[in-house]
Amino acid sequence: SPLRRRTRAPCEDGEDECVEGWMACHLTLEQIKELRVRQPDACRSQDYNLLYEVPTFAETCEFVRRMVDGEKAHALVGTGMTKSEWLDHRNRYTLKFGRCRPNPSVGLYVETKRPGWYRSVGLPLEEKLVEAVDASGFEGPVIVQSFEADSLRRMRDLKPEWKTVKLLTRGDVDRAASDDDENGGGLDRMMEGFASLGIDGIGPDKAAVLANPISPPESSPLVEAAHSHGLVVHPYTFKSDVAHLHRCYGGNASQEFAQFFRLGVDGVFADFPGHAVFARELFNRLRLQGSDLLLFSDMA
Repeated sequence: SPLRRRTRAPCEDGEDECVEGWMACHLTLEQIKELRVRQPDACRSQDYNLLYEVPTFAETCEFVRRMVDGEKAHALVGTGMTKSEWLDHRNRYTLKFGRCRPNPSVGLYVETKRPGWYRSVGLPLEEKLVEAVDASGFEGPVIVQSFEADSLRRMRDLKPEWKTVKLLTRGDVDRAASDDDENGGGLDRMMEGFASLGIDGIGPDKAAVLANPISPPESSPLVEAAHSHGLVVHPYTFKSDVAHLHRCYGGNASQEFAQFFRLGVDGVFADFPGHAVFARELFNRLRLQGSDLLLFSDMA
């Protein structure tokens, strides 16, 4: 039975050791559709376990396309507002209720997982990804991220209009930072190399941007090096659960987001995107007013 098959796949750049486990290619789509998703994080609600099937990427593309097209069609109809007035209204809604309404500029941010291994067994991910997006009719922005630079190079060849982001572990960044010599800094050389490949940004472990939230620096060498070569910085992964927040934030996820916004990151990966949008809008509003969101508790 395919359900009993196990494969030892080579490590991705972002993993410290190889992991034995199920690979999607060992199951048919029919078998995958028999599975039901469950919440793996014990600190989050388990009420929705086993209620939903696993969506395919094609189904996800179609869902996003329908949502975006529907929002574009009715967002301004009957409101009497210009686009800028509507966006300001949406921002006020976000600040009041702590969540955002559907955004007509929503896009796809996709990670190719173990692309080298899948290509080695005759299942190239990059071509399949392009086929699925094109077939869905989605015409919005697309960003592809990966720990493997070769996958990003292939994506650039297939879809030069799509943006690409190189994922980095904290170890990747620490090794580069320690590689300073008479020719300059290791971080600068790393970013220069990514830029020369046509990569548009980096997605580092957030600990590589801010290692100690209790004593945050005034600037981030990683962010500055990336920006000096025209790369955006999107750290991962922000979790709003109190159990996952450092105690210095006092249970307030907006405090954590604010620290990274102050360091100049261009975007974030968040398990609760609505919280990230709320924190960004609040941070920007307070900054315009000359205030500061960082009001840490004494729990450090």
